[in-house]
Amino acid sequence: MAPALMYTALLRARLMELLASGLVDKSEYDNLFITGAFSLLDALLGVGMEQVLEAMRLPEPICDALLGNGGRYQALPRTGAGQRAPTMAQAIAEQAAMLGLTATQFNRAQVQALAFADAMEF
Repeated sequence: MAPALMYTALLRARLMELLASGLVDKSEYDNLFITGAFSLLDALLGVGMEQVLEAMRLPEPICDALLGNGGRYQALPRTGAGQRAPTMAQAIAEQAAMLGLTATQFNRAQVQALAFADAMEF
């Protein structure tokens, strides 16, 4: 299970970074990548996210997003994965519109993120 979770976390990390292009300052890309990469640490470690974050010193926007407390990083969708097929197209269109992107641009970012995650070895 761990390799699948790590793959999904990397996918989320790269997708958040790609979707942020032109929306946030480049200095925030690393924080977005970390947000996506750490989004499944609770599942990987088998403990609550609050407990995971207690052991780290992360910027507040990252912690807010990981804890579901809102903030500017939580506004960026991590991935459409996990959604049921009949609603996935609608979810992608809504997420893309929220970011001012077309569904095609959003899908292109997802494909690039998948290629990135596929290139990693576990």
